[in-house]
Amino acid sequence: MSQVQFILGAPHVGKSHKILTEIREKCVADPVGTPIFILTPEQMTFHTEYQLLLMGDGQSMIRANALSFNRLAHRVMQEVGGLARYHLDEVGKSMLLQKIMTGSEKELGVYQKYAKKPGFIQKMDELFSEFKNYQLDTHVLREKLVDTALRPQTKQKMDTLINLYDDFTETVLAQYLTTEDYFTLLATQISQSELIKTSEIYLDGYHTFNPQEQLIIQQLARHAKKMTIALTIDLDHITSLYGTTRRTYDNLMGKFAEVGLETSFCQLKGNENSVVESKASEHIKKSFMQPDASYIGSEGISFFSAGTKRSEIEEVAKRIHKLAHEEGVNYHNMAIYSANPSEDYRLYEALLSKHNIPYFLDYKEAMLSHPVIQLLHQVFDVFISNWSHSALFRVLKTGLFANVDQFVKGAPYEALVNQHLEDIDLLENYVLARNMKKQHWLSGEE
Repeated sequence: MSQVQFILGAPHVGKSHKILTEIREKCVADPVGTPIFILTPEQMTFHTEYQLLLMGDGQSMIRANALSFNRLAHRVMQEVGGLARYHLDEVGKSMLLQKIMTGSEKELGVYQKYAKKPGFIQKMDELFSEFKNYQLDTHVLREKLVDTALRPQTKQKMDTLINLYDDFTETVLAQYLTTEDYFTLLATQISQSELIKTSEIYLDGYHTFNPQEQLIIQQLARHAKKMTIALTIDLDHITSLYGTTRRTYDNLMGKFAEVGLETSFCQLKGNENSVVESKASEHIKKSFMQPDASYIGSEGISFFSAGTKRSEIEEVAKRIHKLAHEEGVNYHNMAIYSANPSEDYRLYEALLSKHNIPYFLDYKEAMLSHPVIQLLHQVFDVFISNWSHSALFRVLKTGLFANVDQFVKGAPYEALVNQHLEDIDLLENYVLARNMKKQHWLSGEE
């Protein structure tokens, strides 16, 4: 049974640096030793391994792997078993829910009139995922419905949801595994995994865990050689800012106490590896959400107002350009936080490109807008509409008919694409001016 260590501290005091330094030292001392797993959120795995390699002066570290809970489940099941059933992704879950609701349409009660509305299936999928994440027992919920003084309509809604959830769970478990089922299976299989029994586990980048993840952490702590957990919390200054991580810390301490695990903690105060902050940033970190926390000064923070969203992003791009070219700040040390990045990503693409700023947008573009998908959709419209010019040119404007021989190494890609689209526009004007029809395209005459 392993010992669990917590590394605690306020933001930017070097918690992640301490973990990575410890891992690097172990890898240098014993390059082919037992596995080391760093569990981080999905979006942090690459960054964590990249930082570890930078600290290792380019030396490979085959012992250390940065994984999410989902990838850890896959690794354990490869060893112990459990991958025979098909993985059901979000699209598959939506299709299965649609099938279940169609088959039990008369039993949907008050939800019957909403079942075919856009977004309803997605909401049900999200609700059922939360049921699984929080390990909801429908038998207990039914008992509570009987004892609780709820309105008849509320009881009817809950009863319908419980029946749908039971049908969904029964259908899934017969043939498939969802992401939430992977976690449930992982919690039961950790004790059988020799990989986990010889591993050291580190957790970083988390502020909260759902009950499923808490159970997995408890089992990992029981069976791994050692577990270290980094949390952003200052035990000397308990404020509402650290309320979420404080509850996470208390929940994990309770989970470890249930199975008799020893715990210890290391409170970091900041050292030479801490991030150097301006006075304004330091004030915000210490006084965020605190009443009467005023600050006099302007160092490190500035405000500006803009008439439109476009002019606001334009000003941000200008400031980034100035920081990079006049003050020597690296682009990878700059970030833009936006309330609605999915709505404004077109503006960011246009304006950052205008100022020659390399960027990465944390936005997933819908597959329906992908040129290949557009081509597959529109090519059938060409035949259905008897080669109408609008359908035909929607196909040509996907950009998939450009002359690839022109795209040589070193050539400006964007300029060649724009030239291709201009040529398509000229061709469209020519076709409209001469009222060309299907027979003209197929005649072969120039």
